[in-house]
Amino acid sequence: MKKLIKHILKEEVDNKVKKYLDYIVNTLLKDIYLKENSDEVRFGSASELMDMNLFSEEIDEITHNPLEYGKLGFEYKVWDEGDIEEEAYFFRTDYPNDVYSYDEFYYEVIYDWLHDLTDKGLLIYDEDSGDNGEWVVPSKYLTIKLKSDLSFSIPLYYDIIKQSYFIPDISSTSLRIQIMTHLDKIYGVNHPSEMFYVIDNFIESLPQRLKELRVNFFIKNNRILNKVINNINEGIVEDFIEFGKGELSLGDDFKINLTDNTDSVETLGNYDIDGKVITVVKKNRAIPDIIRSIAHEMVHHNQNVRGDLRGRGDEGEEGSPWEDEANSKAGRLVRRFGDKNPEIYDL
Repeated sequence: MKKLIKHILKEEVDNKVKKYLDYIVNTLLKDIYLKENSDEVRFGSASELMDMNLFSEEIDEITHNPLEYGKLGFEYKVWDEGDIEEEAYFFRTDYPNDVYSYDEFYYEVIYDWLHDLTDKGLLIYDEDSGDNGEWVVPSKYLTIKLKSDLSFSIPLYYDIIKQSYFIPDISSTSLRIQIMTHLDKIYGVNHPSEMFYVIDNFIESLPQRLKELRVNFFIKNNRILNKVINNINEGIVEDFIEFGKGELSLGDDFKINLTDNTDSVETLGNYDIDGKVITVVKKNRAIPDIIRSIAHEMVHHNQNVRGDLRGRGDEGEEGSPWEDEANSKAGRLVRRFGDKNPEIYDL
């Protein structure tokens, strides 16, 4: 009996501690604000750009990936003469006689890339600055701060190509030490297991909090956070399915399968009339596209429930009344859901 009483008391204490730790996590998330870094970055040459270690990953991609330097009008070729492999070279597709060694190509393609970014408005070129003009990188870097602790900071880096922010590895040791220091100083939490509980839940909840703050971002090189984002996306899809069922007055007599296997369906989505199964491809697709495919097939299920579908070949043809209804109603469903959940357009 004494053991049982001790066990019950321990559970009550643990529950109280957990509630307090959950309160701390929620307080930290509510305490977040974003600070803009106003420092402007300028460089006058490709060499200066590389010395600053700026856009290093992008430069590596455009100088080594044939798909990327092909977009900028360059190709790579190796002269073959019999069994002897001659020297490799690069050339411009519109000027095939302009031949470059790798070192020459390296700088040429970088300058072409910089001019391309300038033409797209992603970089600014100031002709009157420096000796021969300078490129200006618009300042868009942000820092995640806490109102209650100004020393706390997590950088949000801006990807000029994707035009969105990316979170570095925020499960890093330096960040965990920051949070531990804050927990000890502000909340008196210093037990390792309690600290780890707060840290892990804070990190897992941070992506959703950033979405609430209307930050368009992506996860870079972070397995844990990529998993979290996938879970968030799945939750949005589930919410839309329930929304669609309500709007179309559907029951639970059908199934929806999301797949990464593009070979399993002829199109991005289909509906099996007999089995009442909707299959939609989700791989490499934005959330609005996925839920629109689901909406389209749900309308077909509604047609099936009404008895309008007979499995005839013309029912799935473009321009048929069944397809027209599915297209128009799917568009309306996504718009209505998007009005209530505007964050879907950031996913």
